Amino acid sequence: MLSDGANNTGTPPLAVAQRMRSLQVPVVAVGFGSESAGEASKDLAVRDLDCAPTVFVKNELQVRGTLRVRGFPNQPLDVELYAEGHTAPVAHTQVKASEGPRLCRSRI
Repeated sequence: MLSDGANNTGTPPLAVAQRMRSLQVPVVAVGFGSESAGEASKDLAVRDLDCAPTVFVKNELQVRGTLRVRGFPNQPLDVELYAEGHTAPVAHTQVKASEGPRLCRSRI
């Protein structure tokens, strides 16, 4: 499988990967592309997530993350946090990216 990491149409890559796994077909992913794909390109990447290693029952866990954003100037971006075993997001927030390539930091 060759990919630049974008999925713009068709079957979601995760669904295809799960199908290949169920058929016991090995998949080798080869990434390609350039970080400097041009000013007209759009890209979002999670740079890091930070949270405490443990949380007590009924306490709130704060999660901080950094997004690398390109191509969404002054647009609101919905960010959702999923936890293993949950089909719906356990938290969400909205961030707004500035003009140009930027890092957005948010806490949810």
